[in-house]
Amino acid sequence: MQKIIPNTKYLGKNIQWFGEVSSTMDIVKAQAVSGAVEGLVIGADKQTAGRGRFNRKWESPSNTGLYFSFVLRPRLSSKEMFVVTFLSSLAVCEVCRELGVNASIKWPNDVLIEGKKVCGILTQAEFKRMDLDFLVVGVGLNVNTLEKDIPAGGCSLLSVTGKEFDREEVLVKLLDRIEFWYERVKVEGVAPVVNSWKGMCVTLNSHVTIADSNKIIEGLAIDIADDGGLLVKQNNNEIIKIL
Repeated sequence: MQKIIPNTKYLGKNIQWFGEVSSTMDIVKAQAVSGAVEGLVIGADKQTAGRGRFNRKWESPSNTGLYFSFVLRPRLSSKEMFVVTFLSSLAVCEVCRELGVNASIKWPNDVLIEGKKVCGILTQAEFKRMDLDFLVVGVGLNVNTLEKDIPAGGCSLLSVTGKEFDREEVLVKLLDRIEFWYERVKVEGVAPVVNSWKGMCVTLNSHVTIADSNKIIEGLAIDIADDGGLLVKQNNNEIIKIL
């Protein structure tokens, strides 16, 4: 994947693609600290130390998935930063649907097909003093990954549809949709993303069980708070926010 030509204004105009790296997140972060401009994309055919939330390992078999990270430098408050994770998962979900699969979103950062995880998204923030300097977003999408190489509870576009996809074409579509929603945030704020995201989220209006700060919270997920937190109505009718 050396000749990727995205349809974007800036996201992915500078793409560095590698055969194998430890983690695309680490490479992007290092370049962002050194002043890399917004829109830099680092991708790889294989990661040896890909990770998700809570440093969970993300399996990255060679030449089957899309493993890439990018840097953004948004003017967002700490309360609004969640929207970058939301718009990224929204973009992935839209592209999966465009490709013919009924994808949905699980709060806060997973994309599912038929209840199985096809994509994970990780966002990390870097600050200068008290101000946001940049965000690094990592995307791991199982495209042509064989079922035997996918952890339990996961799937790929191939395993669901039975057909292979051109990874470069999928990447171009993803970058286009991510930039589309990011541009809307700049002009209209977080509301358009959140409203569209809610329409694809299977967590809302479902019973959830969440481990939070060494305690278990159970109840009905009723809405998303203005900082991206999940509002859960517990059995005693108390509403609690999970960040």
